[in-house]
Amino acid sequence: MKVNLMPVFISFFLCSFLCSSGENVTLERTKADLIFGVTLANVKKALLLDDLDALSAEISYPLTVITPEKNKSKNISYKIFKIYNKQELVSNYQKIFSGFNKDLIDCLELGNITYDRSIGYMAAYGNIWFDHVLVDGKFKFKLSTISLKQSVVERWVSSNCKFPKPH
Repeated sequence: MKVNLMPVFISFFLCSFLCSSGENVTLERTKADLIFGVTLANVKKALLLDDLDALSAEISYPLTVITPEKNKSKNISYKIFKIYNKQELVSNYQKIFSGFNKDLIDCLELGNITYDRSIGYMAAYGNIWFDHVLVDGKFKFKLSTISLKQSVVERWVSSNCKFPKPH
């Protein structure tokens, strides 16, 4: 019986290259900040102009959306739904990017957002995430998770932002 070891060799080679001590899988904060700064500026501009094409380009699909809902016993539970493409983003844009989430994104800056080398950037107690992804062999950060927990997001904005602006 002949065994083809080429797939095993290729997997081992790729992992030894990509799964090494971190330089090829994660980014140092200073490098990440440079890349993320571009993403954040693009997202802010897209929201300011309600430019769904530009916003869609900065999303890692499926976008995870966490929404609070009252259950039968009138307690709040959280439902997770996914936005799989630009068409679904367009249908849900007003619901997701309401005033409080626009305030959140508008106030984000490198000084008030947490960076995790293995995942990406997070703010508002984990209610918004920008994951790092490879696009054409280059690192980028894309919006991957956003929450509709209004009171939590508003509390973070009031504690971490210089303005809260009404919408």
